Amino acid sequence: MVNHNIANLNGLSLIPNVVLRSAFNSPNLLNIIHLSICSFLPKLDILKAFIAKANVDILLISETWLDPSIDSHMIRIAGYKLYRCDRSLLYSFGNLVKGGGVAMFVRCGISVKVLGHSSGMDQIEFLFAQININKAPILLGVVYFPHPAAFKLNPLLKFLDNFASNFENILIGGDFNVDLLDDSDCLKHVLLEKL
Repeated sequence: MVNHNIANLNGLSLIPNVVLRSAFNSPNLLNIIHLSICSFLPKLDILKAFIAKANVDILLISETWLDPSIDSHMIRIAGYKLYRCDRSLLYSFGNLVKGGGVAMFVRCGISVKVLGHSSGMDQIEFLFAQININKAPILLGVVYFPHPAAFKLNPLLKFLDNFASNFENILIGGDFNVDLLDDSDCLKHVLLEKL
């Protein structure tokens, strides 16, 4: 899986064409990409071009910054079904807390069954679905951990406890806000132990 932050993307130049040609042009591979996008709506046209060029089957997005006032028809991508879990409109000291949210764009023709998502009030945001590829079920999830979320893992772990044992294949993409190179990072140890 390739993970690129396209917050400052002016075109597709940040993703080398050699990567696109080698990784995304095989008809026998399921192409899944995760992007931590930091506000989806202003980047919709760039994403449409990226998806077309990269032959993406499933696009997982964290930090969509979508909220319930944004209708799914406004962010439609032809040939894909959208599944999303927006951050609820939270207030902290009287101010609206924007950001967060997760989504999946799944190519039409891929069987999808949404299994669950965060409540919107949890600090950790997630969306999980079962996809079926060649009759093999896969648990697919997208997760966003607003930093520091280390002590609010319970909703995610409870969901995984209920569903993960039913799947041989599990793929979770997301923005975990964890430094895997830092041995003092508490969240790193919890994630490595639990996931």
